[in-house]
Amino acid sequence: VVVCAVQYPYERPRKFLEYLRWPWAVRLAGYRVVAGGMLATTFLLDREKFDPARVMVVGASLGSFFGGINGSLDARIPRVLIVHGGGNFHAMASAYPRLRERGWPVWLCAQIFEKGFGTFDPLRYVDRISPRELVILATTNDRYFPPVSAQCLYDRAGSPKKIFWMNTGHVRSKKSEILDAILNSMKTYLFSDSAPIQ
Repeated sequence: VVVCAVQYPYERPRKFLEYLRWPWAVRLAGYRVVAGGMLATTFLLDREKFDPARVMVVGASLGSFFGGINGSLDARIPRVLIVHGGGNFHAMASAYPRLRERGWPVWLCAQIFEKGFGTFDPLRYVDRISPRELVILATTNDRYFPPVSAQCLYDRAGSPKKIFWMNTGHVRSKKSEILDAILNSMKTYLFSDSAPIQ
């Protein structure tokens, strides 16, 4: 297995003017991530001579936006795996803990997210993955992408598609038990044609 990861071309704002430019900076970084994913695919297929049938795009958490878009726009990708991601900005805003804790109006936040970053909502693209394969690895205890968000993505997608549910929390680099469960599920999907993802 060869893993090629695209780095987010984004730095957190530190100064006042940088905060004013933040929405534009985030959008620009998003476009660059999508372009970077396509360039990485070109490098692997054209220069390294990988077998196109064995290439897969994996998008996890925030990366599920860009993984889904890459898979939608790049016909060279035969399968897309979304890990703990989804679509539907209103569902995500409703579940986001900080909005509830601070008492911010969810409907307004969802509208702001949609206006500013709706370009990257996977629901706009996921149906284009078909007739290539989409697999969604979702969790019932996700505080950022609630089950309804993952289900919306699955429902919008064309066939062939699969969705598998876990009972862990949201994927985090410091939560080794969650990472182990995800990696075991991915290995089951990648290397076994008969065993279902647990």
